[in-house]
Amino acid sequence: MFLQKIFGDKIDKIIMSIANPIFYIGGYRNIYVTPMYLGNLLRKFVDSYYAVAIFEGILRIAIFIGYIFINISYGRYKKNIYVSWCRT
Repeated sequence: MFLQKIFGDKIDKIIMSIANPIFYIGGYRNIYVTPMYLGNLLRKFVDSYYAVAIFEGILRIAIFIGYIFINISYGRYKKNIYVSWCRT
């Protein structure tokens, strides 16, 4: 409430301006850095570049699909998402 007294009605925009880059960096870390880190750990045991690349790709896909399922289970998205097709 202290910030509300200082910034007034603009507090929502300020908080979103701070939160968006933090969540963007967190998403980047989850999708790119974590599989790369685990792939580098795997390279100590496996000599095949292709096996490590396939492992990283499968891990990225699994993280993405897991993110979608978590959002669906919390009710943020409906299971049947309707996408309207329009002429362009």
